[in-house]
Amino acid sequence: MGRLTGNTVGLLVLSLVLMVGCAPPAPSQPIATPACTGDGHTEREKVESPTLGWDIDVTYYLPPCYEQQTEVYYPVLYLLPGQGGSSASWGTGTEPLAKSIDRLIRQGDVPPLILVMPLAYSSDTHGAALLNDLLPHTEASFRTLPDRRYRAVGGASLGGVIAYRLALQHPDLFGSLGIFSSGVVSGDEGNVDAWIAAMPSKLWPRILIDYGDEDRPMGINAQRTAEILDKWGIPYTLTVGEGGHNAAYWSANLASYLRWYAEGW
Repeated sequence: MGRLTGNTVGLLVLSLVLMVGCAPPAPSQPIATPACTGDGHTEREKVESPTLGWDIDVTYYLPPCYEQQTEVYYPVLYLLPGQGGSSASWGTGTEPLAKSIDRLIRQGDVPPLILVMPLAYSSDTHGAALLNDLLPHTEASFRTLPDRRYRAVGGASLGGVIAYRLALQHPDLFGSLGIFSSGVVSGDEGNVDAWIAAMPSKLWPRILIDYGDEDRPMGINAQRTAEILDKWGIPYTLTVGEGGHNAAYWSANLASYLRWYAEGW
């Protein structure tokens, strides 16, 4: 065996440092998920938010075998509840949230994904906190696909207002937008027009608007949203279900919402 010189040792050390410090980048699109027999799960976390001045209480859903399949990166959906709501706004009421999403994944209805479900606050300041604090934390902590196509946002009631303001102001970040039992609030039309005018058509998000037939006030906002999108020629999907303005309606429709998001992935 030849003797290692000082220069050779230095080169080896430098190579090791580069290998350790340069982790492979996240893929820009999903890769085939290996066979998995495990279960997904939810975990609760408090994320520091300088924007709010207090921690964001957030529940994450991680898909089956997330911890074992370390080479897999996932689409991510930020789901925002209405005022005072939480991840319970999306629960089915008959089984744990993770179990119902696991079933959709195993049926092939949706791909494995990460859900981010923060606790709601009483103003849209939460949108700035999501953008400045929660989103960077999530993408640094979990294996999310770093491409707008695979990053989505949606919300119910006040969460829907926060969602459309985020997606329309930052179309480079969010490829799909869900507005549930919500819509453009009166007085916000000028802002929405300005955001859309500044948006290249190639960055128009996919948009789903949904509300219950008993939710007449929010139905007005939803129709206002549709009229604005029509004016600009932006495609969208508008659905009206049976129900009112409550968590029972949103949780009953969660599966259909997730299937719609999955169509874009």
